[in-house]
Parts: sequence; C-alpha cells; structure tokens
Amino acid sequence: MIAIRFASIAKRDLTQIASWYADAQIGLGRRFEADLDLTLRRIQNGPQIYPKIEEEIHRAPLRKFP
Repeated sequence: MIAIRFASIAKRDLTQIASWYADAQIGLGRRFEADLDLTLRRIQNGPQIYPKIEEEIHRAPLRKFP
C-alpha cells in the first residue's frame, strides 16, 4: 500500500472545505470526510487507475462532492 502525502496548503483546504459543508447542512461535513476517506483508500489500493497530472501526482475526484 502506498503512502499519501498532502501539502500543508492542501490539508488546510480540506479542513476548510469540511467545515464549510458542516456549516451548510447537518451531517454534510461528515459525509464529505467519509467520501474523502473512501477515495484515499481507493488511491492507496490502485493509484494507477487514476490519471497522472504530474510526475507523482494523480487526479482522483470524489464521488459525491465537487
């Protein structure tokens, strides 16, 4: 299984996004985090199925959130 690393700005963005969803609707922030966790597990199990956008960076959109 591969390790997933986030730049500090990406971590900050994810925290802000989860907070925004949580403020928008009860439970939505948790659903965003669950969708993110599922996507991260999929990346770890098969990163090659996601297109590369740079040398070691793959694009993997979330299923339910833009």
